Amino acid sequence: MPVRVLNENEWARIIAKAYLGGTTATDNLTKDPKRFVDGVRTADDPPGMRSLDNPIRLLSIDYSHYSGGTDSAAKDVLAIFQGSNSQQLKDLFRSGNFLTQPVEMPPGEWITDVGLTRLFLHSSVAINLTDWMRIYAYIWHQMRFANNTTIQEHFEEDPARTLQDPNTPPVFNDQIIANLNASSPPTLQISYTYQQTPLFTLGAPAPPGDLPSIKADGNALGYRHRIRVTC
Repeated sequence: MPVRVLNENEWARIIAKAYLGGTTATDNLTKDPKRFVDGVRTADDPPGMRSLDNPIRLLSIDYSHYSGGTDSAAKDVLAIFQGSNSQQLKDLFRSGNFLTQPVEMPPGEWITDVGLTRLFLHSSVAINLTDWMRIYAYIWHQMRFANNTTIQEHFEEDPARTLQDPNTPPVFNDQIIANLNASSPPTLQISYTYQQTPLFTLGAPAPPGDLPSIKADGNALGYRHRIRVTC
């Protein structure tokens, strides 16, 4: 049976919890999303999260977990990852360019109960959005052309460990960052340390909405967090 993926309303409640918990909580979420979600499940905070499946996928890299209509940004990047040939994907993850043009992943966004959105802009301490395009291109190349049957599941369930496995159980040994750096010039080396480098940025100010009520409500009052990178 396929492993369930967190939906956008559940993510809105988790994001609200992180903001309400201050800098320590937001840091913990951005540096190791799986560990944060495991803590949410254990503490049953937000209420009802104890019933989350274990394991659970944090996202689906084909964005099939999206709700609320078509997402044009997701369609654009999927067209690259699913429609490119092997050499085009290699060129992308080795250079950060697609068809000689620089590209970036779109950041995640907060969607209010009336459909207004706010982008979560990346900061310099997190993996940058061009490098996220390279990471995704590498994953899709592994899936489509290298017969790697586990990397998608690993990344969707535990992105931080898939980027750099600390060699503690469960051992994934995908080592995406090391493999990317080995195939890229010195100027494009990605600096990443497991559980220390943020994968993405939440940033200030907090997103609009009554965060305590969003956290407490089983449907997040209709608010959604739309993942584009890892959370």
